[in-house]
This record gives sequence, structure tokens and C-alpha cells, in this order.
Amino acid sequence: NPLVDLKLFEHRTFAGFILSGALSNMYLAIIIFTTTILLENVLSYDPLKSGLFFVAISGTVSISSVFLSAVTKAIGNKSTMLLSLVLQIAGAIIILNRSDPIWILIGLAVAGPGCSWGFSTAMVGSITTLPRNLVGLASSASLTIIVMSAGIGVTIAGAVIPAFEDKGDLNAGVNASIVTGIVAVAIAFLIALIIIPKRMVKAQDN
Repeated sequence: NPLVDLKLFEHRTFAGFILSGALSNMYLAIIIFTTTILLENVLSYDPLKSGLFFVAISGTVSISSVFLSAVTKAIGNKSTMLLSLVLQIAGAIIILNRSDPIWILIGLAVAGPGCSWGFSTAMVGSITTLPRNLVGLASSASLTIIVMSAGIGVTIAGAVIPAFEDKGDLNAGVNASIVTGIVAVAIAFLIALIIIPKRMVKAQDN
């Protein structure tokens, strides 16, 4: 028996939210892994100082999660998903165009709400219109796919950075990895925009 029932992807809303959510979570893994390399191996910060940078993203993740319910109620699940992806792209662009370490903090802080809302909205939105008898299966499948995508993200970042480093200088590899994260979220945005329907109708139980 497969770990994930592929018949779930026959439901357009499920497919749209899960695919975009998986790429959103992949982005999170890429950005955290890559920023760690940037701080420790490029800027030569010690592990403690490097770790403190991530208070920016964990802080905004925590704060923004409080407002998720109000945001989705105001603009809907699809628009919330799109907004989260825009925030992730913006955060990565800020980190990519860093002229000072403070911009890394700002980029992580901007990306935080996007990462938080992208994960939660994908989980909730994917089961919103499914028949009741599929909700349990879909919920576990959603979590499996989204969490596994983070591992794939780390693998991609770990391959891209050394592939693009320039004669031992990791800057080029780090930038290439960040661009990879931006591309992943851009694809997620297109998936969410095109596949997730504007009006979500609850399917009947089988």
C-alpha cells in the first residue's frame, strides 16, 4: 500500500495546496541551510552568533501565526497562500542583495510570516473541500509530503552550493542556492495561482 494515495491529487484544491506548500517548505529548508553556510563559512561568525540571526525568522513565524486566522478569514485561503509565497520571495531577494549583515536579519524576518502561513495554509486548505471520509487520509498525506520536501530542500542546497562555488569562495554557491529557493517559490506561486480554484466547493462524501 502506498504511503500517499495518489488519487487524492484528483481533487484540484488538494493538489494545488499540497504542491505549493511542499515547495514553500522546501524553500524554508534551503534558506535556513544556506544562511547558516553564509554566516559561518562566508562571514566567519561563530555558531552562537550565527544562531542568533535565526531569532529573526523564528520570532516573525511565532508572531505571524497569531494573525493567520484573521488573515485567511479576510482574504481566503488561496490569497493567503499567494501572499505567503510573495513574502518568501521578498525575504530571499533581500538576503541575496545583502550589503550589510543587518539585511540578512531583515530578509529572514520578512520570510518568516511567509514560511509560517505557507505551511499552515497548505495543511488547512488542502483538506477544506475534500469529502469527510478522505480528511484523515489527506491530513496525514499532506504532512508527509510537506515535511519530506524539507529534506529534499536541504539535499538540493547541499548540492548547489559546492557546484557553484568559485575556487573555494562560497559566495557564488550561496547566491545560487538562494536563487534556487526563489525559483521553487516562484513555481509554487504559479501552481497556487493556476490550480487552486477561486471558489472552493465542498465535495460530497463518497
